Amino acid sequence: MAKQAAIEQDGTIIEALSNAMFR
Repeated sequence: MAKQAAIEQDGTIIEALSNAMFR
């Protein structure tokens, strides 16, 4: 789910989720 949405948003969601998860 997150991957599909991120791909559509040019990876914007992935960056936000990654930052939150890494933090």
